[in-house]
Amino acid sequence: MLWTALPKGSGGQALFFAAPWSGLSRAALVCRSCFFWGRSMTTAIDCKPAVMPTDESTDTRRLWVYKCNPKGHERQSAIGDWDQFFDNPTDDHGRWGGTWGIKSPASRKIMLELIKAGDLILAYRSGAGEAVGLCRFMRLDETKRGQEMVLEPVLRLDAPIRLLDLKKVDAGLLTVRFLESGQGTLYPVSPEELAIVLPHLPDDCRGVLDTAGIRFPAHHVQEGRIQ
Repeated sequence: MLWTALPKGSGGQALFFAAPWSGLSRAALVCRSCFFWGRSMTTAIDCKPAVMPTDESTDTRRLWVYKCNPKGHERQSAIGDWDQFFDNPTDDHGRWGGTWGIKSPASRKIMLELIKAGDLILAYRSGAGEAVGLCRFMRLDETKRGQEMVLEPVLRLDAPIRLLDLKKVDAGLLTVRFLESGQGTLYPVSPEELAIVLPHLPDDCRGVLDTAGIRFPAHHVQEGRIQ
């Protein structure tokens, strides 16, 4: 595991199916446990089939952003490199950050109260301002260091999407909260923000989100294209 000091529900294994347009012939994109994305731009991570985690309180899946920075700075309580997570997703049983490293009150509230098993996470490398992939939140584990998030990788993108740089050409991205500078590790993504970010993501990512029931507002869609 890559943490040196960084950045509920119950969980189980998650079964995920490839979108038909993704070019992936394998049925399962099942993951064992950012913000980082061509060819078939994504890499399928094959794992044994398992049961999708459920949450009694809601049938709605949400998308969150999880920022990790592999290069520490003075305000940073922990560091993490998404490449290490995707390279070795089962290290430390899939645990990736927890109360010992996530200090922002808003981020801790998301981790401890709001995020649910089965929700998707956009893995984001904050130092470079880029998206590198998608993960699924499974559960919180109680450990000696506190409560730790357990994640499973869903899609790893071959080429990161530098959303921070794209703010220069897409003014809409200026309104997306997780692209603003500031302290924080976990961020919610509103339907309106998702509609702004989606056009910059590859079709495979859109398919994963759509299959999970995470959609953008209808008024952003015209003639089958995201506007």
